[in-house]
Amino acid sequence: MIDPRFGRTEFIVLHDEERQELKVIDNRSVKNDAHGAGTATAQKIFELNPDVLITGNGPGETASGAL
Repeated sequence: MIDPRFGRTEFIVLHDEERQELKVIDNRSVKNDAHGAGTATAQKIFELNPDVLITGNGPGETASGAL
């Protein structure tokens, strides 16, 4: 199931095609943030450097800029 809330998704799942492995990153630290959850999630994804991003409703304007 894909969370439609990009910034408040509880987990980020990475698939490594070469190794055929899944890696789960805990993103619950942004759950109670009043502001900036999208930007914080975008920063995590940026640091993970994936080739493709699949998301529910997609990041908002600020998070998109951070990516």
